[in-house]
Amino acid sequence: MAKPDDDILDVFACADVSILDFIIQSVPMKKSLPVRHPKVSYLRTTAVDLTAAGPCAIEADGEWLGWLPARVELARMKVKFLVPEKYV
Repeated sequence: MAKPDDDILDVFACADVSILDFIIQSVPMKKSLPVRHPKVSYLRTTAVDLTAAGPCAIEADGEWLGWLPARVELARMKVKFLVPEKYV
């Protein structure tokens, strides 16, 4: 449901679940449907602080970024998107 040009950071937060449960529950995401699970939350914000109880590496789109703690902030209008009229 996230839009690349609405100046909102859409966050998918998943609490402590098994890897198998995560894989099973992520199937709806591949169809652009929300995941309905008691340990899944969706947040809309402009920034989020990430922490972990122990060492935790972070990555985005397969690229290693570093270690938690980290702050993720929306960089407003850094990339201009051309959106076909049928999607507006």
